[in-house]
Amino acid sequence: MNNTNRLFYKNLIEFLMHLKHRLYEIAVANDLSSMQLIMILSLGVNQAESMNYFKKLFNCDASNITNIAEALVQKRILSRSESTEDRRIKELKLLPKGEKLQQKILDELKSSDASNFFTMDRKQIVNLAEQLKSWS
Repeated sequence: MNNTNRLFYKNLIEFLMHLKHRLYEIAVANDLSSMQLIMILSLGVNQAESMNYFKKLFNCDASNITNIAEALVQKRILSRSESTEDRRIKELKLLPKGEKLQQKILDELKSSDASNFFTMDRKQIVNLAEQLKSWS
């Protein structure tokens, strides 16, 4: 592995570790688990997502996804309903309270300057973003 690749992975790992810790801090501040926070961030506004999507995303048992979703349903952050195409499929969707919370979380993420937490300069950050976009 050449030095450019090593630097890329080093900076990517530093960024991911920073993001992991920042997500945890934001989750705690908003009385959420890390998985609940990620579920909220993964849902699009006015778009439903199947519970199977989250099972694959989190790589865990369906009962775990049900527990995460149920806690958010009880807090009136999201709704769970049957798919219009297949009633066996359960879908999750942000409620208005969830949309506001999602925006609050995104604003909190934007307020932290990630560039202070790893060694790349602005040009390298842009380059990293471009490399990540090209991954398939």
